[in-house]
Amino acid sequence: VGVAEAGTGLGKSMAYLFGAFKNSLNVEQNGPTVVACHTKHLQDQLFYKDLPQLAETLDVPIKAVMMKGRNNYICKTRFDWLISDAKALDSLDVEALIPILFWMYWTKTGDLSECSGFFNARRTWLKSTFCSEPGFCTGDVCNRNDGCYYGKLKKAIFRAHIIVVNHSLLMTDAAQPGFLPDFNSVIVDEAHNLVKSAYQQFKTKWSEQETSYLLQTVDPSFPRSARWNNILHKISELEPSIGHLRDDLKESVKQAQKCLKDFMLALSEDNHNRFTPAKAYQDKPILGLLEKVYAPVTLEIHGMNKSLEHVLSILEKIRKSVLEMDPSRTDYSVLHSVLDRGLETTTSLMNSLIRLTENQDNDWVYWMEGEYRSPNTSKEKLIISLHASLVDVAETLKEQFFKRFDYCLLTSATLKVNNSFSYFVRRIGLDDSDKVITKEFLSPFLYNEQVTYHQYGGAREISTDPTMIGELVYHLHKTLGKRTMVLFTSRKALTDTANYLKEKPGGRDLPLFAQTRGASRPGIIKGMHQHPNGILFGTNSFWEGVDLPGDLLEILILVKLPFDVPSEPLVKSYSEFVSQIGGNSFMEYTVPECAIRFRQGFGRLIRTTYDAGKFICLDNRIVTKRYGQVFAKSLPVEMTTFSEMDSIR
Repeated sequence: VGVAEAGTGLGKSMAYLFGAFKNSLNVEQNGPTVVACHTKHLQDQLFYKDLPQLAETLDVPIKAVMMKGRNNYICKTRFDWLISDAKALDSLDVEALIPILFWMYWTKTGDLSECSGFFNARRTWLKSTFCSEPGFCTGDVCNRNDGCYYGKLKKAIFRAHIIVVNHSLLMTDAAQPGFLPDFNSVIVDEAHNLVKSAYQQFKTKWSEQETSYLLQTVDPSFPRSARWNNILHKISELEPSIGHLRDDLKESVKQAQKCLKDFMLALSEDNHNRFTPAKAYQDKPILGLLEKVYAPVTLEIHGMNKSLEHVLSILEKIRKSVLEMDPSRTDYSVLHSVLDRGLETTTSLMNSLIRLTENQDNDWVYWMEGEYRSPNTSKEKLIISLHASLVDVAETLKEQFFKRFDYCLLTSATLKVNNSFSYFVRRIGLDDSDKVITKEFLSPFLYNEQVTYHQYGGAREISTDPTMIGELVYHLHKTLGKRTMVLFTSRKALTDTANYLKEKPGGRDLPLFAQTRGASRPGIIKGMHQHPNGILFGTNSFWEGVDLPGDLLEILILVKLPFDVPSEPLVKSYSEFVSQIGGNSFMEYTVPECAIRFRQGFGRLIRTTYDAGKFICLDNRIVTKRYGQVFAKSLPVEMTTFSEMDSIR
């Protein structure tokens, strides 16, 4: 296993793609090489720019495929069914789907993320009704559409030399091998995010809305089930017993929906004291002894379990009967797919409920999340969801991921903390491995010549003061007039600062592009491109994966050190885990995580050898706290402290 920190501007993607290409020359023996990255931006860059450039330079064809999880792709069959059923859609649904109709004429990939018009319509839940899912695109159902998009990709990856995927799909394949062909070489770029992606894979969730939707997919009386329900009707004319089973299924789903409502209502009533309607952001209470937490709703949980078992039993009977009538699965392919998917979904729901409410595992953390609908009104309602996750994914990554490969390269511009790889290697479960080789490749950029680092060191804390932040942004805009990006750690601080600037005289004329509610990321970046003195306000998603080279970004302000919220269940439980094994959770977990994110934020400023700019950090803890040295030393540039904004010129 190679762990390589390679600074921006080295051409590391070309270096590892050349290695992947060399390995692919013997693809029959070695299998394909899988290249995984975290952001869509890098995935697109590798596939649409770097790989074609490499093939052209070497003057050889490279068979490469870019792959995401199947629910990222449109299923033409499901979409046709949806729009042909007038009862299934209201006028707002139709309006939201119009961009999809236009987009389908020109898309070559079927990747729904390309259709920003649909996602801007804010009816994104509709995606689940027409995205690819098991039983579609790779089976007989979509033969008429030649496997839509996902089906073609699924075939193509078995002929590919290089497969470009995201971390999410890589982790899905680690948990449930089979999504990708057998491979023994993997390259993970943006590897500082691998642990985060692993947590996403190894967790469980239960919510009323999601569970209700999944139950609707096996309800023959639901409007969107009309197609397979009609097939059942037709079959029941030949075999009346199937008609009776269909009626039983309808009633069992109805009963399961009632049990779900009863369970979630009882859960809300019993746990309302854990949440407060007046709070803008609700706590996420970690649950202690599950047996005690769920004791008051034992009857409701039992009822929910029994109702799901009943649904599963009837689905199994229907599937058996249909298979007897159509053993080759050719006459009723749609029905077979729906029944297979229904059995899988119902089994998954039962397993999730058991995982979340029974058989407590000390290696997992369990918590609740609450959200108030119509707070402080007569219609106020507390909506609770249940969650569980592995506390530490290190051992799971070691056993289920790394042991599968002969060769693995993990790379990023930000893997080291305090000039050491030890934190990253420990988090991925390889701290006791003798097969890990670590190497640092320095960036070719001359940071001390290209960047001036202004660190606020005054006694007054300004990183939480929207007025002071706003005044600094306004001052820099008026005196320097260059494109500026301001990175916040909270949406509230961002919104408050944006509002302060807008209320200043002339504030509404500022070219401000803020990541406030309703703003789209592509729209914000487009605004920066169009205004030579644009100001971008961004939160989490802008701390990495944003590329604004040259004069598209010349001033970068980091408002506050990006520490994790200590009360977040995963953060709190892992901190306790580190303490329990004798470590200092603050210095061995909290600070390293923050330092990596801090370096990522800094990395937005200098993207090429001809870039130059100012880096300004407003968090005085880098100067006033002992641990601040970890952050100061993590940047390749000398710091100049300031206490008055006028000194920044």
